[in-house]
Amino acid sequence: MKNKKIVKRVVCIMSGGMDSTLSAQMMKDDGYEIIAVHFNYGQRTQDKEEECFDLICERLCVTQKYTLDLDFLNISEHLH
Repeated sequence: MKNKKIVKRVVCIMSGGMDSTLSAQMMKDDGYEIIAVHFNYGQRTQDKEEECFDLICERLCVTQKYTLDLDFLNISEHLH
């Protein structure tokens, strides 16, 4: 029976900011393969956050990344 290498994976919810980036880096340093998830919900900074998310994923060598559009959470639409 051959020894199978166990791949440790973790899902990281990433905004593109410092806290989630540091968390993802810490998991990578601990040997985890990062599965990155970013949410768009109509936030004012959506374009910049998505740009940062893409760059961070590139630098962390993330091969699985997902952006989920949650437009129904856009609070600003309900304030008018």
